[in-house]
Amino acid sequence: MERQGVLQVLNRDFRAAKQRLDAATEKFDAVIREAPTGLSLPEGLQRIHNASRELSIAREEMVEAHVRLNAFMAEGIIPDHLEKGVGREQGFGEIAKKSAGQN
Repeated sequence: MERQGVLQVLNRDFRAAKQRLDAATEKFDAVIREAPTGLSLPEGLQRIHNASRELSIAREEMVEAHVRLNAFMAEGIIPDHLEKGVGREQGFGEIAKKSAGQN
């Protein structure tokens, strides 16, 4: 893959990760706002836990996308998933597995 193509993919990946982070942040904020008033204790705690985990994964994905973009721009490092033709989702799937405690 040539430089311009790699840059486009990495920029697209970063923007997509940022959008997922924004959506997860909005969801988390909404759950927190409704927790004191409208949710039973067990349900509220589970929803907060789920939204928090989703937010953490989205944040890790955005950081990873940012690191990959910066490494490419600063040092010309092409991420393995692009050199091997692996899709972005598989690269981010590794982050989600680590966050869930899987190997």
